[in-house]
Amino acid sequence: MRFFRRIFFLITLFSFFSINLAFAQKKKSKKEKLDELVQSDTLIVQTNDEFKPTLELDPGAINVDKKKNKKKKRKKKVFYGTKTKVRFTKEIPKRGSGVIYEKFYILKVPEMPDKYVNTIYFFNEKERKIASSSPKKYNPEFGPLLHGSYEKTILGEPLANGIFYKGTKHGRWERFGRDRLLLDKEYFYRGHPKKSEVTFHDIDQKKLEEVIPIQYGKKDGVYLSYYKSGRIKEKGLYVEGIKVGKWYEYYDRDRSGLKREIQYGNKNRPYEEFESFVVQEWDEKGKKVIDNRKRRGR
Repeated sequence: MRFFRRIFFLITLFSFFSINLAFAQKKKSKKEKLDELVQSDTLIVQTNDEFKPTLELDPGAINVDKKKNKKKKRKKKVFYGTKTKVRFTKEIPKRGSGVIYEKFYILKVPEMPDKYVNTIYFFNEKERKIASSSPKKYNPEFGPLLHGSYEKTILGEPLANGIFYKGTKHGRWERFGRDRLLLDKEYFYRGHPKKSEVTFHDIDQKKLEEVIPIQYGKKDGVYLSYYKSGRIKEKGLYVEGIKVGKWYEYYDRDRSGLKREIQYGNKNRPYEEFESFVVQEWDEKGKKVIDNRKRRGR
């Protein structure tokens, strides 16, 4: 009887230790498991000359979600959130060798341009060339507005580059000569020189009053002023701080609004002495009261 009791006691004791051992193995900490995995990988490296560790085999590596960390790429043919279509033109110059190519983008959906600019650019699809107009004279039937990057090259060398924003020059524009020599560089903001002095009739800045073009610290470019109605009041050209060419003043009305035309100096020779004069003038009824078209400045 005692013999059977001892056998039963030994079996019970053995079962107890077996269960605790299994339980202990299950309760291994993450650190112990990690240590075992490291030892296992170390053993592989030591016994296999061709083994190459990778991020996936490294137990201490952080699982990186590549999709989340990828920078969002700008969609092709989308500029400032607006969809466009790419267009090309080519021109064979009368003098010189090579073909002049232009690559640019046009609005996919027609839009009207900003009326508070002097010049807008569009693609004349019939003549296959870039054309320009004043916002007032523009019609979507003429062709879609340019919108997006612009490149002009000859024999793979740049002649000019820039960007358009809904028909207006925007950002940095560069013009090159031979051997990529930079001839000119200008900065625009939606049709106006970037550092222009701009004033408005209203606090909400929706009714433009005046645009004084400033480049390199001087008045340079097209000057524009408007009535509260939005109709143009005066426009003209500055070159290095001097009024040049013809300046125009308008009445605040739709029909034949031209009030006065004044002639200033030659825009190509702004510092040349020139006595400005009124070329033509009209009264409020549209009757011409001054006509000096045959006169030349002294």
